[in-house]
Amino acid sequence: MPDITARREHVAAWLTANGIAPDDVPLGRPITETTREDGTPVIQHTAFLREDGKLYADSTGDVAAERREVDLVVPWDTDADTLWTTEHRVTLLQQIETRPGDDAGAGQRWMEARNTGRVLVACNCGYTSGWVRRSDLPDAAAVYAEHSTSPPDVLTIHAGQSPDPTI
Repeated sequence: MPDITARREHVAAWLTANGIAPDDVPLGRPITETTREDGTPVIQHTAFLREDGKLYADSTGDVAAERREVDLVVPWDTDADTLWTTEHRVTLLQQIETRPGDDAGAGQRWMEARNTGRVLVACNCGYTSGWVRRSDLPDAAAVYAEHSTSPPDVLTIHAGQSPDPTI
């Protein structure tokens, strides 16, 4: 697995070569090399806004940012594609089952849903526990130790319960 610092430095150098300040590009936002209708190659990206050289907040309290488009000067080095990796991202799904409920009148029925007690843990790297009883889940600490390059994204599908943020 390549060093993430090397990847960031490579992206920062490419942005700089194209007149984009890397410190103004938020992490996790898309950077797209594309073409205008007239055939001009461009880079579309999000950039933080500054006033007197300082970042400022928008009306929601987030750092103000806008989508921008600049002409492509230096194309992305396709040899650098070897720097791409599949990052770990753990997700938990709770299995539910449904059935038609009682007649609600006028030929309509509500669907009833209930939690089966089975869950599935999956990671973006390809790991999956398969559908297992919650009591048979792998140890959460072990899963996160092995699959934790970023904070976990936990998706809980539930019926009549509050979302469960743990595995």
